Amino acid sequence: MHISLTRDEVQELLQLVCIGSHIRNTVFESQGVYTPESDNQLARELCGVAAEDNFSEVEEDFDGDVWFSPLFELMCLSLIEQYEDDRFWEELENRTCVRDLEREPNEDD
Repeated sequence: MHISLTRDEVQELLQLVCIGSHIRNTVFESQGVYTPESDNQLARELCGVAAEDNFSEVEEDFDGDVWFSPLFELMCLSLIEQYEDDRFWEELENRTCVRDLEREPNEDD
């Protein structure tokens, strides 16, 4: 299969794969089923293609493996943290509303 993507689309795809890989790998690791070789294969292939086109989001390490650059990973982790923070406050608001709606009114209300 062959698809044509612009540089911006590849950058977005790299970001999505980096975020998705991090979340999936974290879940797999907590379940004891994480295998870096097979679980990261798609991400490594995408990083390799991006490296061929000199994308700054990826870099080669000392072993010759290509992976997301530390700076790019930090940016992706920051997006995950922002999402988690937003979800926390949304969930807190929803649970508080449900609690208040289910609560029996008393004389002080």
